[in-house]
Amino acid sequence: MIILCKAKEILSNQKGFGIIESDTNFKVCLNERNLGTVFKGEHKKIAFATIEFLVLRFVDSFGFSTQVSESRIETLITDFYDNFKSESLSDIVLFLKMARNGSFGTTHRGLDSNLIFGDWFPKYMMLKAEEREKIYIKEKSKEKESLVSIEDIKKAYEKQRNNTFQDRVVAYVEKITNGINREQLEKLIDEWENDEDQKKWILLLKAKRTTIKD
Repeated sequence: MIILCKAKEILSNQKGFGIIESDTNFKVCLNERNLGTVFKGEHKKIAFATIEFLVLRFVDSFGFSTQVSESRIETLITDFYDNFKSESLSDIVLFLKMARNGSFGTTHRGLDSNLIFGDWFPKYMMLKAEEREKIYIKEKSKEKESLVSIEDIKKAYEKQRNNTFQDRVVAYVEKITNGINREQLEKLIDEWENDEDQKKWILLLKAKRTTIKD
């Protein structure tokens, strides 16, 4: 499990945590499984130990004149686990980095759960939702560009409808794509793209994307 390995890496190499933190962004967070799914049973202790390290590091970065009590630290650790149970470990890393950098505003009255989870956390989730939407739109746009519709194929070959050689190519495409999956289709397309003779008929092969989904 990637998220479990990341937790163990954080705990075993705390001096190198800055590299992990700098590489963490919304895209990383969206590709990780959530805390509640991974850290169950005996693994839950690893989650709390990792969150404790992250919270202590975060609190220490503010340098308040008044020390945050041990009981408040324990409360924050529990609250972080409960509030981020449906999010990933990287979400906590990114959230604390953004909070430390002032992305959600500043604080002059110390840290407590009301400020962190009543004010900062909703702002973070709003930003994450916006980023998820951007990624979704971008991926959909790429997917749409890669698909060639049946109508496009009809138009491209309308003038050559009676070409017997074309008919043989069409029959050949039907034969070699019969029963294959999407991965095998994409491999065929790559091969045809790199062959000068086959490349001219690549649209016939790409049209199979509309019917071969898996």
